Amino acid sequence: YDKQYDCDVILLDGLWGSGKTLFQNAISSLDNLEDATIEEIFEHIVNLQYINKISDESASYLLSNYIDFSMHKSLLGRCSNMRFSDDTGFKNSTNKIEKLKRLFRSEEKNLDPEIIKNKGLVFMTHMLGCHPFFLSNLLKERLYLIEIMRHPVHIFTHVATYFERFYTKREKTVSFNYKNKKIPWCYKDIIEFINIDEENPNNKAVEYIYYCYLKTWQNIKNLQDSNVKVFSIGMEQFAVETDYYLDKICSFLSRSRNKNTRRALEKSKLPRKYIHNGHASKNEYHGWKKSNLDNKEYYLELHNKISS
Repeated sequence: YDKQYDCDVILLDGLWGSGKTLFQNAISSLDNLEDATIEEIFEHIVNLQYINKISDESASYLLSNYIDFSMHKSLLGRCSNMRFSDDTGFKNSTNKIEKLKRLFRSEEKNLDPEIIKNKGLVFMTHMLGCHPFFLSNLLKERLYLIEIMRHPVHIFTHVATYFERFYTKREKTVSFNYKNKKIPWCYKDIIEFINIDEENPNNKAVEYIYYCYLKTWQNIKNLQDSNVKVFSIGMEQFAVETDYYLDKICSFLSRSRNKNTRRALEKSKLPRKYIHNGHASKNEYHGWKKSNLDNKEYYLELHNKISS
C-alpha cells in the first residue's frame, strides 16, 4: 500500500469539555488546512490498539489508510456535513465557496497536484494525549498535536453530565469490561486507582480529571523528549489572548493566517473578555449556561457549586 497524500495531520486533542470547538475555526482557517472534523473511526482504531484489541502493525496500516481516505473525501466534497447546528457543519466552514465548488468540479481538477500540495487535515480528538505510543510509533504522517488544557473547575460540569449518560445507547466511547463494569478505554493503565463501584457522576468526574490530566502531562513531556511535535495550550489563554497564541500556533504549524482567519475569529467570538460566553454557552445539554458574570465571579460560582 502506497500513500496517495503526504499531508499534515493536526490533532486538536483534549479531555471531554476542554474547549476544542473554540479552536476549530481559527486553526482550520490557516493556509491550506481542511475544515476540522470529528473522526470517530480514527479515534476508535487508536483506542482499540491501546486496549490490545488491534495489533500495532494493523493499527498503523489502518490509520495511514484512513488518513488517505479522509483527505480524498474532503478534497472531493464527499461526506460534507450540511447540518447547520453541528459544530463541524457547513455553517462553520471557513471557506464555504470553495467547499461548494468542489461539489461541481471534475475529480481531476479537485485532485490537481498543485492544488493539494501542502494540504493538511484537522481532527478534533478526545484524550489521545493519554496514549503516547500511538503518537510516536503508529502514526507516520506529518503529525502535529495541539493538546488543549482547561481549568478543572471549568470542565467539571461537562464531565459529570457525560458520566450521567455514559450507559445510554447513544454513548459510543470505546470501553472495556472490568469486573462487570463498563470502563472508558483511557483508564486501562490507571484502573487500579479508580473506584469502579463509584456511582456518583460528580465523584467520577473528579477521578477522571485528576488521573487523565496527570497521565497527559507526563506523556507530553515524554513526547517532547522524543521530538514529537506537541503544543500544549490553555483554553482560557487562547480565549483571552487569541492573537498572541494564534501566532504561536502558526509558527508551530509553519502556516499563516489569511483572509478567512479574521472571519473565523469573529464567528468564534475571539478574543473575548469573558471566557465562558462563546457559542457553546447556549448548549445546556453539555452543562453550559450563559452568564453575565466576569471571569473571577464565574469561576467562584462554579467552585461553590461543585463544593456544595
